[in-house]
Amino acid sequence: MNRRTFLQQSTGALAGASIVPALAPAARVSAQTTRTLSMAFTGDVILTRRISALTDPAFLKVRALLSGADCTFGNCELVIADRHEGVPSAAGASLSSVVRPHIADEIRWLGFDVMGTANNHTLDYGVGGVSATRRHLDRVGIVAAGTGVNLQEAAAPRYVESSGGRIAVIGCASTVAAHAPAVLERGDYPGVPGTNTMRIVKKWQLPKAQLDAVKAAADALLPVQLTGAAFPVPPGVTFMGNAFVEGPTSDVISEPHPKDLKRITDAIAVARPNARVVIVSIHAHEIYRDLTTPDPFVPTMARACIDAGADVFAVHGSHYMAGVEIYKGKPIFYGLGDFFFQYHTFEALGADSYEAYGLEPLTTPPSQAVDKIPLRGGRQLWETIVPTLQWDGDRLTSFTVQPVTLGMDRPVHDRGTPVIASAADGERIVADLARFSKRYGAEVSWNGERGVVRLG
Repeated sequence: MNRRTFLQQSTGALAGASIVPALAPAARVSAQTTRTLSMAFTGDVILTRRISALTDPAFLKVRALLSGADCTFGNCELVIADRHEGVPSAAGASLSSVVRPHIADEIRWLGFDVMGTANNHTLDYGVGGVSATRRHLDRVGIVAAGTGVNLQEAAAPRYVESSGGRIAVIGCASTVAAHAPAVLERGDYPGVPGTNTMRIVKKWQLPKAQLDAVKAAADALLPVQLTGAAFPVPPGVTFMGNAFVEGPTSDVISEPHPKDLKRITDAIAVARPNARVVIVSIHAHEIYRDLTTPDPFVPTMARACIDAGADVFAVHGSHYMAGVEIYKGKPIFYGLGDFFFQYHTFEALGADSYEAYGLEPLTTPPSQAVDKIPLRGGRQLWETIVPTLQWDGDRLTSFTVQPVTLGMDRPVHDRGTPVIASAADGERIVADLARFSKRYGAEVSWNGERGVVRLG
């Protein structure tokens, strides 16, 4: 019995269960029977409710899509922990993203095999929450990539043993809390748990007249400049922690930090001989001019990783679908959007989050705090794609995308769960993807059921 058949037969039995201690998917087909390898990818998983009891066919088709692949990747934008397993960090307006351990079982039941765990919520329940999340994912058989007890562990490739072959995943994040970056362990001092962090080297470019105005403001507010070897003054103007340089237009110039990029490409070099497919993922909220264009450092980093030997580069974090690129025959996902967005049904939030939105901190329900978040993009936030890739030997032979919607217009208690998009919505979502991807030279078409990305 193959994995897809088992899952279809087991769905009804699981739907009636009140306790879900073991929701593991069925074993996949033996690697000896085929030289193909398939992978499905999703964006941010913000899952706060049990979904293993759902019977909506459009939702179960999404589950079948994930479970039918040899390996499925997503971003775990959650801390999975019991109350005693960590100490909360102040979250303020960003809200805490902490859920109970049974959510790990639900994620596994969906069909996920590996998840990125480096993101802006990683430290929401302190360093204890970092370890608890990895422990609960490991308990259900999901590999966690991008976090660790120190930087060595957070940056190391993590491996999935799939029916189609061994897959390496290197996770990182550019959008993290100030205290989130993991620190290297020395022989004489322990490291610090946290994320494999990609810093961004950013400068703000302004025409001369505007740059002179910034310099005048800097001179007026900071009349004493520290100079000398200990406090070198960088080129251009530094004001309020930002570097400004002169240029013909107003723009942002950003690049991946060379030291962090080298750490990631070094990890790719380690993974390359040890895996059939190497994946690099980054959690990046940073966008450029609109909701569907990544910050300029992202394409630079993505192409450098593929040049170093990665087979796929995946971006999640902005909560919006962005374009795809085929670079040297390898796919880049510039924005996987939201896959689950059940923000309104967190069981609890910290009192500081209510106060950040001017709400009564002790009696306000979580959904009212979530309603205060200034979400942008309207319907774009509630629809995205699930890409599926297939390799035959070393060659990528298929790249399809399944449009899904998350129920923007449904009641709060039923919102944020992915279902297969209707034909009309699916065609529209794929048309948007084609438009976003055109800037990278990628061609995306609609075949009546899903999108197809042209390979070469």
